[in-house]
Amino acid sequence: IGGLKVEGKANNQVRFYSLNSSEEGIGINITGDNSAAEINIQYAVFSSLIRPLSFDNKWYRKQVIVANSQFTNINTNDAAILVANAEYLKNRETIPFIFEENLFNDNYSNINITSLSAHNIAYSFNNNVFCNNSYYDYRGRAKNNVIYGQLDNDADKKPIQFENNVLINNYTFHDESDLVIDFSGIGLEGTAQEFVAKNNY
Repeated sequence: IGGLKVEGKANNQVRFYSLNSSEEGIGINITGDNSAAEINIQYAVFSSLIRPLSFDNKWYRKQVIVANSQFTNINTNDAAILVANAEYLKNRETIPFIFEENLFNDNYSNINITSLSAHNIAYSFNNNVFCNNSYYDYRGRAKNNVIYGQLDNDADKKPIQFENNVLINNYTFHDESDLVIDFSGIGLEGTAQEFVAKNNY
């Protein structure tokens, strides 16, 4: 329930991976609440893990930054990054959740944000590259995308910022046949009437 600081460098990244490729392990799991602590991950590489990064329910932190990092070779056909809700009533301060300048590539998995619209979390996805990811279509269509989440129309909730990202060569394979393929990108469910995404490719 504390903070976390991972501080690699562009030419010396911190690597998280399983030594045993036949029994892949879990990566970092953020749990419990500590509104004074921060999560800051810079220049890390996550590969060959069941779930590299997850945030359990009520994970409150002062802020979250994941930047200049890579998520690759995650093959669970489930969320590589899973972010659950942080309960609104217990922590009213806005939590900046910044995901920027990362590479999410060559995975059979996606990013699942339980609630992209939240009272006390301001999500920011900027300048990332999502490429060569695939997903098998055995659940609802919206969930079979590189980024998936719930988005509602409550005006009091913080809007997500999604700008200057690249999404290319991401696919969904249908469970009936690998020959039926759809492009994959952002999947949203909920009551929101509008989603603003600027300058993405």
